[in-house]
Amino acid sequence: MITAMSESRVDTRVEAALKTRHQVSSLFVPHPQFTRARAEIDYLLDLTEGEDDEMPGILVLGHTRSGKSTLLKKVVQEAGEVKRDAVVLTDLRYSSRAVADYIPIVQFKMPTEPTVKSVAREILKALGDPIWWRASDAANLKGRAEYLLETCRPRALWIDEAHHAVDRAGTYVAEELADWLKLLLDNTRVPQILSGLHRLQYLFDHNEQLRGRYNNTIELGAYVCFHETAKGIVADETELLDFLGILAAFVNETPLENRLDLNDESLARRFYCATCGLIGFVKKILRSAVEIVAIQKRPPRLDLILLEAAYQRAVLKKFKGSTAVNPFGRSYQGELPQTLATDSEFGEKRAKRRRRKKEYVRAVARALTR
Repeated sequence: MITAMSESRVDTRVEAALKTRHQVSSLFVPHPQFTRARAEIDYLLDLTEGEDDEMPGILVLGHTRSGKSTLLKKVVQEAGEVKRDAVVLTDLRYSSRAVADYIPIVQFKMPTEPTVKSVAREILKALGDPIWWRASDAANLKGRAEYLLETCRPRALWIDEAHHAVDRAGTYVAEELADWLKLLLDNTRVPQILSGLHRLQYLFDHNEQLRGRYNNTIELGAYVCFHETAKGIVADETELLDFLGILAAFVNETPLENRLDLNDESLARRFYCATCGLIGFVKKILRSAVEIVAIQKRPPRLDLILLEAAYQRAVLKKFKGSTAVNPFGRSYQGELPQTLATDSEFGEKRAKRRRRKKEYVRAVARALTR
């Protein structure tokens, strides 16, 4: 009897935690960076309604939890409805069906170690081709993908996590794929959007023709609210006001009683240190807070004690830039987080180390052969 009651209580707490987690996970705040990015993408999507000979592409870059996936999700949700069997297919060499679905945004995640064949299969799969997996030769897969894209005329082709085309050391690993993406844009006139981490930029640095097809780069970055100067820590008023507004919007939508002064600059510094100014981590900390309340049956009050536990549970030491000191704890002295480095910067360092190692090996080989 006691065991049954204990399991019932546990089940209730888990159910409550899942419910509050979903409630906070679904929160959305259209902050300034998101709004600017959305305006650029909406303009691109509207171009498909015209008769332009050339369709451009857009590059979306950002750190983890900077909002790239949220941007994609919102654009897909609001781009229009999928229309079943709305497109007539006349060339049955490239399809086993006579009709196809109209999908406003054809989107998928770039495969790891991508090739032309693997990306072509992902395009066919996203377009609803029932035999997307069939055919092993690149020419057939490319032809089918190009035909269906050109015929179905989606508003955009969006490839997320496109940084997989560049390895972590900054090595350009998908030259043939980059060339095909350029041809795909030219032949189908379907705008392309590539989103991912900053090392994706290498794909364009090494392919001038692809770079020429993409006319804009959207940066979803952190809100840099404070700076270290010779006179001490100085706030960037514009960034700080934006960050505080976003924080207040999220806090006010949580099922917790707020015990914090959201206009307090010292609280803003704590949140800035905890998140490096990345909105995704603000949401993650608040989600962790409501989960703790649900699981541990704590009073539903949002205060520094709860935030300290939430940060410890969700963020501490789990991403580059986080501090060893809990920003919501008593030991916090107002320090700023480490400067966020992009993965492209890490790649440059790795590439330099590789070059130095190769130079050393060559030098040793020369010395041994003298």
